[in-house]
Formats: sequence, structure tokens, C-alpha cells
Amino acid sequence: MATPLALVIVLLCPGLLVSQRIASEGELVHTLLARYQKEAASLARPVKNASEPVIVRFRPSFRKIMDIDEKKQELSIYLWRTHIWKDEYLTWNPSDYGGLNRTRLNANKVWTPDIVLFNSVNAGLESKDGDSNGKLIVHHDGSVQWIPRVIEKSMCDIGANDFPFDEQHCFLKYGSWSLRANELQLDAKEEADMSEFHHHTEWEVIGNSVKNQQTKYECCEEMFEDVNYEIILKRKPAFLARFMLLPAILLSLMLLVIFWIPPQRPDRTSLGQFSPDAFCGIKPEQP
Repeated sequence: MATPLALVIVLLCPGLLVSQRIASEGELVHTLLARYQKEAASLARPVKNASEPVIVRFRPSFRKIMDIDEKKQELSIYLWRTHIWKDEYLTWNPSDYGGLNRTRLNANKVWTPDIVLFNSVNAGLESKDGDSNGKLIVHHDGSVQWIPRVIEKSMCDIGANDFPFDEQHCFLKYGSWSLRANELQLDAKEEADMSEFHHHTEWEVIGNSVKNQQTKYECCEEMFEDVNYEIILKRKPAFLARFMLLPAILLSLMLLVIFWIPPQRPDRTSLGQFSPDAFCGIKPEQP
């Protein structure tokens, strides 16, 4: 009888451990949020010493260029925004919760940095509710990680002087909307992550850089910290050269041939009428 009993215990132990872990995590989340409502607030900075700034590590990960609207002077890009900071009110001892050293919380229940795109053409901020954008990963030492997925639409001055062999420089300027430089510091020394970038059919990203600075705005007396990410784009001219430059060159050569044909020959008139019609009939589709 000992062997079947041992087998039953072995089979039940993993389920009991999982149930205990779920119960421990539920208790932990309840305790953290209850303590947060008592000692802090979702709008207050997560530091116990008000004179200390919150240091937020920030880095975007560029995923795909959605669109470049040359008429509206706008850049649309899909990216992930990584925020990492320390919340002094979200700490616990893992041994009190079955060795649990991290958990997940809803972003609208605790403080999150109000970092926005200053040169955005969209109205309002992205939502913290719903899918994974509203989830934070919290570690037992108070470290918090938040990676919302957004489609940024920013202003970009696009020139056409060297079209179609042009390069464009677009900027994404991020910063806190309400917190001064002595209240929130942006740790953004790395360039944007391009490891998961999907290439565009018409534009190629040939470089990107980052620059930190402090700015004083007319509205306020204090300095605000912001970070500028520059994206250098180069147009791929192959498509435009094939359907614009090459037909123009061929048409010019055919016009020269027409002038060489004697005026009294009837095929000169026919060729002159046929040449523009042939090229106007080309209707390429954008890849």
C-alpha cells in the first residue's frame, strides 16, 4: 500500500504547489494595493523622500515604419516603449509569499511615469486599460517594468530637394508632461533598439541617435528634462527610378529620334503621337 500512496502524493504535490503559489500571489497583490492606497497614491511620485527624483530608464524599440506622409509632414512608426523605475512602496520579502519574487499589477492602480511624445500629432495619451499595455511587472525590490506598445505619429519636416535620392531626419521628443527635472530624471543614454525592426519597401533607416537635454518652457519657471531620438531615413530610389526616371529618359531619346526623321515621312507624325500615349499608359502600383 505504501507504493500507491507515494504515487498519489507525487501526483498531487505539483497541483498543491501551483495552488499555493496562486494563493500567495493573490495575497501579495491584495497586500501591495492595500498598502499603496494607504501610504501612497497613484498620482504621487513613488519616493518616500520628496526631495529625491524618480529615475526612469527609458528606451524605445522601433518595430516598423507605418507611413511617411510627405504632404502632411508626418511620420507614423510602431514601437515598444520600455520604462523601468523603482517604486519604494512596492516591496516585499519573498519568503513571506512562498518565494515569490515578482508579480503583475494593473498600470492604472499605481504610479506610472507620464512620459509623452512632445511633437505628437495625436490628441491625448495611450490607454492604460485593457490588454498588455495596462500590465506592469513588479519585482520584490520595488523595480517596475512597463512596456506599452504604441503607434507614434510625430511631426517631421520632409524636404524634396534631392527627390528621389533624398535623406530625411525625423525626431521623436519624449519627456514628462508634468514633472520637473528635479522630480523625474530620464536615464536614456542608449539609442533606440533596432534589433526587431521590419524593413520598409520605400524607406531605409540608415541611422539613429539620442540626445538628452533640459528645456525651459514659457509656461513654467522650472526646467523640464526631455530626450530626442533622431531617425535618419533614406529613400529607396529603385521603384521611382524605374517608373519615373527611366520613362522620362526613354521619352527624351525618342523625341530626338523624331527630330532626325525627315518631315515629309508620314511615320514621323505617327511616332510622335504614339510615344507620349505609350508612357502615359504605365500605371505602376506601389509595392
